[in-house]
Amino acid sequence: MAPPNQEWQGRGSGRGRGSRGSQPCRYFQQGTCRFGAKCSYSHDLGSTTPNEKHERRGETAEQLKSKADYNSWKRLIKNPPRANDTRTIGLLWTGALTILNGDDRDWKQMLPRDLDADENYGREHILTLLSMVVHSHGCVTFVDLARPFLLVITHAALVDCLSVDTAVGGLYNFISGSNGTRAIPFLQRLSASLLEYHLEATTPDSTVVVETTLSAMSKALRELLRREQRATFHEDLPDLIDSVENVAEATGIDQHSVTFHVVNGIIRELRGSIARANGLLQHEQAPQVDGVSTTAVTSTYPRDIILPQNRHNNDNMDITKIKVFPTEDEIRSNHPEFLPSTDLDQPHFLMDQAERHLDTHFRLLRHDVFGELNGALAGAMVALENDPTLLDSPRFSLGDIRAYSNPKAHVRYISFDHRHSLEAQISFPQPGHLRKKTPSERRKWWEESKRLEEGSLLCLLLFDSMKSSILFLTVSEKCTDTKHDVSLSSEKYHEATIKAKLATRSQDDLGLLTQVSCQNARGLLMEFPSIIPATFVTILENIQVMQRLSRLPFRQWILPDRVLHGGLAKHDIPPPLYARGTDFTFSLGSISKDTDDNLSLSSRLSADDTTAIDELETRTKLDRGQCQALIAALSREFAFIQGPPGTGKSYLGVQLMTVLLTCKTKADLGPVVVVYVTNPAALITKKILMFFCFTFTNKSSRCYTNHALDQFLEHLINVGIDKLIRIGGQSRSKILEGKNLRIISQSETKTKSEGYLLAMTYKELEQLEKTIQKFLGILHGSKRQPGWSNLKHHLARNHPLIHAQFSRVDEDGFKTVGREPFDLWIGDKMPTSSHHADGAEPLPEQIEQLLAQATRNAHSILSCDRHRLVEFWAEEMRAEVTDQLFEATKHADDLQQQLTNIHDEVDRRVLQTADVIGVTTTGLARRIATLQHVRCKVVICEEAGEVMEPHMLSALLPSVEHFIQIGDHQQLRPQINNYKLSLESKQGNLYQLDRSQFERLSVGERGRPAFPVAQLSVQRRMRPEISTLIRETVYPRLLDHVSTKSLPDVVGMRNNVFWLDHTYMEEGAQADVHQKSHSNVWEVDMVHALVRHIVRQGIYDSSDVAVLTPYTGQLQKLRGKMRNDFEIVLSERDQETLAKEGFAVEDASTDGRHASDHPDSGIKPLEKKKLSELLRLATVDNFQGEEAKIVIVSLVRSNKERKVGFLRTTNRINVLLSRAQHGMYLIGNTDTYSNQSMWSNIHGMLQATEAKVDADLLAIDVWLTVGIAARRDAILKRCTRSSHVRNPANVSIARANTCARSKLVAKTVVYVRSYWTTEVDLDETPIVVLGCGHFFIAETLDGHVGMAEVYEQDVNGNFTGLRDVSAVLARSIPRCPDCQRPVRQHATQRFNRVINRAVIDEMTKRFLVDGKAKIRDLEQEILDLEHKLEDSRQEIILPIRQASAHLTGQINLEHTVVLHRKLQERHDASRRLEKAIQTFRNKAADKHQPAQKLYDAIVHATRRRSIDHLMTDLNIADSVPAPARDRRITFGGRIAQLQAECIILTDKFDIAQVLKSMPSTSSIKLAGGAPNQLAKPFFQTCKTFIDDCDVENLPKLRVEASLYYARTARSHESYCRSIKTEVDQASGYVKAAKELLEKAKQLCKQPFQDANSLRIAVDESLKLLRKEWYEEVTAEEIAAIKLAMFAIGECGMPMQQARCPECGAPVGGQSHQAAEGVTRATDMEG
Repeated sequence: MAPPNQEWQGRGSGRGRGSRGSQPCRYFQQGTCRFGAKCSYSHDLGSTTPNEKHERRGETAEQLKSKADYNSWKRLIKNPPRANDTRTIGLLWTGALTILNGDDRDWKQMLPRDLDADENYGREHILTLLSMVVHSHGCVTFVDLARPFLLVITHAALVDCLSVDTAVGGLYNFISGSNGTRAIPFLQRLSASLLEYHLEATTPDSTVVVETTLSAMSKALRELLRREQRATFHEDLPDLIDSVENVAEATGIDQHSVTFHVVNGIIRELRGSIARANGLLQHEQAPQVDGVSTTAVTSTYPRDIILPQNRHNNDNMDITKIKVFPTEDEIRSNHPEFLPSTDLDQPHFLMDQAERHLDTHFRLLRHDVFGELNGALAGAMVALENDPTLLDSPRFSLGDIRAYSNPKAHVRYISFDHRHSLEAQISFPQPGHLRKKTPSERRKWWEESKRLEEGSLLCLLLFDSMKSSILFLTVSEKCTDTKHDVSLSSEKYHEATIKAKLATRSQDDLGLLTQVSCQNARGLLMEFPSIIPATFVTILENIQVMQRLSRLPFRQWILPDRVLHGGLAKHDIPPPLYARGTDFTFSLGSISKDTDDNLSLSSRLSADDTTAIDELETRTKLDRGQCQALIAALSREFAFIQGPPGTGKSYLGVQLMTVLLTCKTKADLGPVVVVYVTNPAALITKKILMFFCFTFTNKSSRCYTNHALDQFLEHLINVGIDKLIRIGGQSRSKILEGKNLRIISQSETKTKSEGYLLAMTYKELEQLEKTIQKFLGILHGSKRQPGWSNLKHHLARNHPLIHAQFSRVDEDGFKTVGREPFDLWIGDKMPTSSHHADGAEPLPEQIEQLLAQATRNAHSILSCDRHRLVEFWAEEMRAEVTDQLFEATKHADDLQQQLTNIHDEVDRRVLQTADVIGVTTTGLARRIATLQHVRCKVVICEEAGEVMEPHMLSALLPSVEHFIQIGDHQQLRPQINNYKLSLESKQGNLYQLDRSQFERLSVGERGRPAFPVAQLSVQRRMRPEISTLIRETVYPRLLDHVSTKSLPDVVGMRNNVFWLDHTYMEEGAQADVHQKSHSNVWEVDMVHALVRHIVRQGIYDSSDVAVLTPYTGQLQKLRGKMRNDFEIVLSERDQETLAKEGFAVEDASTDGRHASDHPDSGIKPLEKKKLSELLRLATVDNFQGEEAKIVIVSLVRSNKERKVGFLRTTNRINVLLSRAQHGMYLIGNTDTYSNQSMWSNIHGMLQATEAKVDADLLAIDVWLTVGIAARRDAILKRCTRSSHVRNPANVSIARANTCARSKLVAKTVVYVRSYWTTEVDLDETPIVVLGCGHFFIAETLDGHVGMAEVYEQDVNGNFTGLRDVSAVLARSIPRCPDCQRPVRQHATQRFNRVINRAVIDEMTKRFLVDGKAKIRDLEQEILDLEHKLEDSRQEIILPIRQASAHLTGQINLEHTVVLHRKLQERHDASRRLEKAIQTFRNKAADKHQPAQKLYDAIVHATRRRSIDHLMTDLNIADSVPAPARDRRITFGGRIAQLQAECIILTDKFDIAQVLKSMPSTSSIKLAGGAPNQLAKPFFQTCKTFIDDCDVENLPKLRVEASLYYARTARSHESYCRSIKTEVDQASGYVKAAKELLEKAKQLCKQPFQDANSLRIAVDESLKLLRKEWYEEVTAEEIAAIKLAMFAIGECGMPMQQARCPECGAPVGGQSHQAAEGVTRATDMEG
């Protein structure tokens, strides 16, 4: 892309001069000029003139000075360099350095572009300096000139600015020369001069000059080799590096200085790059002591060094040359993949430890993603070649690989646009279960499905000519719109279509894609939803870059040296580079207890300094372990902090961040980057529980969230760190919404240079789009039968002699008509496929012979050979066009990358200004290109024990000087895909990919010292009974905070911790897709009952309880069991795991849920929980970092072989045992788990504290669920005496004596009042059996259903009489505590009064709720009617007034009809509303209220009894009190009716007053009668309602009614005065209205709802009633006025001027002009 001031002249066309005007183009300054090269104004953004008056609007003095300085500097490069002009050279580069150090981004970005522009002489000036020869005593001058030049080309404003990367790359390319021929000699001369300068210089700052020059020279060389890789082959490069190293030693640079560290680090990287570039293998001998090797021997069998090369076309010793995606040849290869071991004692072909480390983790990570997939695809390709019909099989499987197959897929179309690049539209038949569904149903299924999400990996398997082939793609767009053609649920097409992009930029893949499209070939589309290239491709590519550049920061700590026998295994880790100054200290005032405390910490302090730890513990809020960890983190450049469960890792992280930010300016830290492991399970973390329903309505691909990162950033905001940025769009935090990088970047303005580049790049892309679409058109056209129309241009260009033979004009000049000669030559039976009838493809020699024959005489070729030639030409054309298409799309990709760079540069600038950058490991992988250009010195990695080492290596950003890892390697390890690479597998011990760097270094490797780790020691989560389990087995130094000792006991449970031991066997492994998972049905039932039991206590929400299990099979069964009682929550990773294991993923059912909570009751009854209360189920692996008050664990495994399975690793056991706060309950077979040492220890501890419970003696009501039917039957069968059991078919209370046959006293276990009893005497404590079959002690149910609310009780609890229950409404209908079914009337007669009361009160509640809802609806309808009347009123009034003002006073017939219709419509709308209100009032009348209905029913039933009870009837009828009626609904209906009538009457009065001005002969009448007559009954009704409100003490309704009365009275009086009838009566109504309003005003002093606003309305109404009356001018008076007025022209303006008889003022006017002060009266016109 050419810079703006060179685009228009072209390269090399007149340096420094142009054809444009001197004035700048304002369109161009704003970003783009639509006139382009034809514009007559200057497109030179840096050009100005002395008299320039076109400065940017609002420029400050500093901006104007920056512009002037830049233009002054630019004038230097507008002129060619002069010989020996050292002054200009100095001014040029010192001036450039000043500009780059300034604050104006525009000029910073213009500088490299202007240096690289052809119309300037920047390159010539660079060449002048690079060619400078140093003579005697010239070294000082040379260094003084070269130093600013090097500082310029290595300045962060150039090398880190992504939007000018192209221009900077051009400069480095020029500086380098061919293979470094310019740069390396220049740097060699500079190195020699620098040494002389050091010896000759006498100025005090000479040391600074030497150090800065040496540092800049090293950085320039590194940047040069990064951009120009060919320079690494320069033969003098090793000598140059030796020279730089010698200068560093000779000049005596302090070894602890930043310069020494930077130079040495760069030299080490450069040496590695050179060695790699030249293919050198550094064979270093292992150190020997006394003639023997110290290498630890792990195997006596000799191993050969394997060299990965030549096994397939993607097999290479150099990982930088390995393609990330596997090639077809690689997939088909039968050779085992080369997988190096992470064990450094195993042989490897690379001897350099850093190179080996990067090589190993690149290969292992790539194999983790593609290893098993390659094997499955290889088998699939062979199977397809053996049986091509498998392409049409919808059940095609890849074994254990999670994949979905879509048979009969084909590339329908290939498209390109400049925003989405090249995309393929792939169509395939709808899945079988969708084919008979409607498009809308298909759309719903696709939207809810996680299939074909954007970013997922696709694989298109194809078969042609007995050979299968493969294409990797990624989903680019998932559209489900039924109206869209390219959609998964299109109405137009019965197929599903997805848009996808090629996963690679390979020409072979593009050729195969176009070939498949042209041939309309069918294939098998495989989808791999768990493989998202964006999450690993950038990681692998970054490791390749690190390998190519030999860059591995902190290599001495990441790869510690082997310790010789007798050596001290100790690391001496220095402070971070920025803190190595002798006087550098960290200020701790921000975390001190006293804010005025100036506590500080030396960077050289030891983490074991007990004096410093004691002082820190005293003066801060940190505990001792946190103090030691803080010191370690600040005093070590590479620090590890281990945080056992509940020890406050996040809190320490916040305090550490606070301390670091206090020295940000002093140490020039830049933003601190915080990296969290991407944890899909992190929906519930720490002390905040966030639940999301397990549904599939989310359309975004992999919406994994990391609440831990969000919570940490929220904590930072809470302590005042507000300048932070969150990278990634999956945050659910409301607090962080405005902190997202995407949001912040939107407000960041682009520079003029960036705006120009964007505009020009988009323009070029749009032009390129047309070219690519033309190529695609040719390819799409080739789908048709080849003919002259699509082959003539190809033949003319490539076979002109053949082309000439098919001309329509013969040798004699005659023109052939009809079909093209070529088409006639082909014939009509051209084969439609590439397969020949004989099945043989023509050999190249045959084609050459046919071409030679056709060149001589095409018509002599046989018909079958003609077809072969045509097919050859068509394929040749496709290949040629495909090649052109590839080059064009490659150029388009480069342009797209340039656009990305510009947008990323904006993001980079925003990130650079932040204090903290928060990112997940996935976000880091996606944005690594941007983050690598952010100058940040501190990186903190949280949950480091869960981060794979390849991801951790990517987190080592180039500028990092301080790397802090916080985690716990004794909890869960990183999650990987390939079990064979895991520590848990036997073969995985060689690779250990799931071992984090944190674990590897903390534990240590054989022969190498363990890395020092600061461990937090005080836990604040678990009660001591729980923490003991991990303290005795994992963390011997773990202490309990005092707060954990006061955690409450679990209500309803005897023990806070127990292990429920059982011997029920697990379900065996299945032969289907679930074969890897296990389940235990008995444990499912026990967990279900235990959860319900705990939740029914009324103390815990279901969100306080978590159920954990190690197996997805058990998770699925638990979900199925629990979902009828709770809303089940699964993390997205658990959902993914279930899907991977083949389990159906359906939404949890919500049927049968009920909730009953009375607002006035302080008791929380035992009840099934509400929908909003969710229960968390999770696998152990997806619950790390989370906690719950109560944790119930289903261990699942129970087998004779005593196989523990997943829970054999201490990491998982540790996580499992450390999640609970108040209580933890394990359910499992102790005999099976005691086979593992840690489980055996735990079992012993629990047994010693009597926390082990035998399943047969389980003392909770779980058995009521497990064996309820059998046990109930046993009770009834054993107690057969009629005195014990009454009507067994409908038992309510069963009493049993202590009989020998029953003996229920000994073993009956029933839950009562949250305590346990093992003895129940049925004679003393009756059992109530409910209609649902569940039974309980009567005392328990009496309290549960609320018997005390309806019966009086004495001090002993005996019922003594009925209680008045009319004051308050009952709670909901009583339910069975076990199954939550309603207790039925008469089934359990003991509770009939409670149930009847609840039923009638429930009906009353519904009556009130429904009534209030209907009143709200009516109020809305009243408001709507009022608005409609107001809107249509003017449409009626205006034509009537215009007609009245006219001399004739008449309305024409057409207008009369319209007015009639509108008046009738208004009347009908009013009547409908009045009828609706009256209907509601009838339904809400007192006689229809539930209580009144019950009263009437009782009286009616009593009076129908026999004559013998007549007197009793009378007594009962008289004694039954009438129920208290709830009048709120009836009064609400009445006030609604008054409001509606008031609005309607007021409107009628307004219309009637206008109609009275019409002549008496007018046919327009008001529907419904005269309003003054309609108002009289309204006043009476209103007055009655007001009186009733006084009786019922309803002040609010009384005030509202008074206002309606007053409003209507005023309109009534106005109307009566206008027609001069019933004026006195109208005045009486007004007087009454005033009295009512005065009383209402007093009532408004009472504290009822809206009293203040109603008082204001009353005051306003009183003011209106007190105003003097004004009568409207009649039609006759208007006519008289018209006769007395001056003459008016047809235009409505005056023609005659006169004087007002009252005041003498001029009126009217002359010649259509009004006199001064006179305006036109439009309402007088007619």
